Amino acid sequence: MTDLLYLLIISLCFFTKYIVSLYALAVYIDPDEVEELIPEVRSFTKKMLLTMSGDARAFLQISEIYKSFTLIIVTIFTVLLSQSISAFFNINLIFIVIAGLLLVWIFHIIIGEILPRYSSRKAINVGMTKYLWIIYPIYKIFFPIVKRYRQALDKSSSQEQVSEDEKEDIVERAIETVAEHAGISETIVDEKEKEMINQIFLLDQTVAKEIMIPRPDIIAFEKTMAFKEIREIIKKDGHSRYPVYDTTIDKIIGLCYVKDLFNRPPEMGEPFDITKYL
Repeated sequence: MTDLLYLLIISLCFFTKYIVSLYALAVYIDPDEVEELIPEVRSFTKKMLLTMSGDARAFLQISEIYKSFTLIIVTIFTVLLSQSISAFFNINLIFIVIAGLLLVWIFHIIIGEILPRYSSRKAINVGMTKYLWIIYPIYKIFFPIVKRYRQALDKSSSQEQVSEDEKEDIVERAIETVAEHAGISETIVDEKEKEMINQIFLLDQTVAKEIMIPRPDIIAFEKTMAFKEIREIIKKDGHSRYPVYDTTIDKIIGLCYVKDLFNRPPEMGEPFDITKYL
């Protein structure tokens, strides 16, 4: 009976891991589009969707935390189950444990990483909302951890920040040092150049999240998109270049520059292939 309970817990961990990973990797819907894209669902379901879609990055972080959490749980119960198997079949315990942990890692990679990436090629739809009763409690349980982590990160970043006076002092001393080595008696650096030097010296204090675009916010072209679709996206967003992906956003195949696209647009009736512009 105990062994069946262990198997049930392990199975539930893998199942929920897959659902959470799939949901986190899906092409996330914008909160403003919930009503339009999924009008058939109940109001409570919409409320859950709005809560989670309001901070897509948080759910991605929760997904990673939950996958690690379930991996620990599965590992513990696999070891416990291995003891029973070893005693029942009279097989060396170490061998059973190693084999069990190897299987755990294989299933973890397949169920937690490969299958969700393969399946998450479409946006969240009505079919996926049936799993919200699993996903939403996990979100509510683990969100405080993510929130605390962010607060600690922000606090750490703020403590490391240099005051404006310190910035100016660093730049002034750097300019004086360079001028001294160059044999220049007086510095001839204007304010704009000072600002440029200032940014160089403070580059190591820039946090990655300040310049990175979250995965759900990435605007990219799928390689099979028609020229008309691409033109509409460019007209709407106005970027100078866009990533191009094959099937899923995780498989980037190149970068398309808008100027190249419009300098050599496809002729009337000519099949459009965006890979020619990469």
